[in-house]
Amino acid sequence: MGKFHPHGDAAIYDAMVRLAQEFAMRYRLVEGQGNFGNIDGDNAAAMRYTEARMTEVARLLLDGIDEDAVDFRPTYDGESEEPALLPAGVPNLLANGAQGIAVGMATSIPPHNVCGLADAALHLIKHPNASIDTLLQFVKGPDFPTGGCLSNRLSPFARRMPRAVAVFACGQNGRLRLKRGAWQIVVTEIPYQVQKSRLIERLAEMLQAEKLPVLADIRDESAEDIRIVLEPKSRRLEAELVMEVCLNFQTLRCACR
Repeated sequence: MGKFHPHGDAAIYDAMVRLAQEFAMRYRLVEGQGNFGNIDGDNAAAMRYTEARMTEVARLLLDGIDEDAVDFRPTYDGESEEPALLPAGVPNLLANGAQGIAVGMATSIPPHNVCGLADAALHLIKHPNASIDTLLQFVKGPDFPTGGCLSNRLSPFARRMPRAVAVFACGQNGRLRLKRGAWQIVVTEIPYQVQKSRLIERLAEMLQAEKLPVLADIRDESAEDIRIVLEPKSRRLEAELVMEVCLNFQTLRCACR
């Protein structure tokens, strides 16, 4: 691996781990076997304890690479060759997004639904001079692997800089009814790139500091799916009011630019 990356196998393994994480990638490129980390921020196991193989999406990115579809160039040390780019039967950059920072510049591209991207690409092939507003009819907005909903969608340009919001989606309006008139709010989706453990920790800190007077308790009941239970201080409170108070804090609402 060191022949293809100057930083050696460690940098390659870290990148591969992210490509295998369901909460990081809208369309995974790697199918991992073993511990590849979790949404709580726990690290993956060492590479000697894990196995990986390409997904079908990754195979589509390489389809045609052995048929002179792309040019090859020398690797950084000149000992071998690597493709200058991939044939890419899938619009991976927009489908999975990208985040990065370099000297004097940074980028943050959110993931999108591949079906909408394909429809937009077909329209652009037929109509090369299509406007952005026309393409936005096919690509409605980001499509995050962790779910969530979007707000601030006031115009086509606002859709380019939406705000990811946690989803309260258990029962009507996020409210789960219990016995004797009691109820709870269950968070089933959280904003993209937000660690669940950090989110709960922040909510607990605000609860302890009495900045969330509408809540009595916060519990993490997550297993394979997200399930964060918010216990209201009184059953006479309106669920919509409790959710609005919680969403006023950036913990459950984050900008995606």
